[in-house]
Amino acid sequence: MRALQKSESTTDRIAATWYSGASFTVNINLTDGNSHQIAIYMLDWDAAGRSQRVDILNAATSQVLDTRTVSNFSNGEYLVFTATGSVQLLFTNLAGPNAVLSGLFF
Repeated sequence: MRALQKSESTTDRIAATWYSGASFTVNINLTDGNSHQIAIYMLDWDAAGRSQRVDILNAATSQVLDTRTVSNFSNGEYLVFTATGSVQLLFTNLAGPNAVLSGLFF
């Protein structure tokens, strides 16, 4: 089961995606001053040989806080990190048709 399960059902799933041929950014603004665990789910649904880099940036300064590379994720892959304040997630296509993001969890 590679598609994400819907919260209101134990059998219904959804295969959704944000994507771009080059790169795209997701902005996250955490305003309570606390650290939060954030998880992202990526799925190479059509097994197209995708490889991508995910950079976590300080939104104010563009300083790179963390960088991770994923490839061979046709069975899906989660990345989990902790963030405080405003951050940007920069998804960059390294191989395959595009960079993808299938789920974002707080």
